[in-house]
Amino acid sequence: MLRIDTVKEAVMHQLMHNPATRGSDRLMILKVYASFGVSGSDSIESVLMDPDLPGFETIRRARQKLQAEFPELKADKAVEAMRAELETEYRDFARS
Repeated sequence: MLRIDTVKEAVMHQLMHNPATRGSDRLMILKVYASFGVSGSDSIESVLMDPDLPGFETIRRARQKLQAEFPELKADKAVEAMRAELETEYRDFARS
């Protein structure tokens, strides 16, 4: 079973060493999976069904938590504004 600390470490590494991952969860997911040995030739089914790999949402939440703890690792202002707008939109959807 994969420990959350392992995912958090992989995400932190990417945030520190690959600034492009700060504003792109898709890129973050690709980079974290690569750090776990996933390559472009692996099928999406094998990746999604592998219990030893973190889920997309686990990676996203780790990124979000780390960026809250370490503001210097946040995305640029445009991405932060877009994320805030999407959060508001989602909250409105959830309330209706």
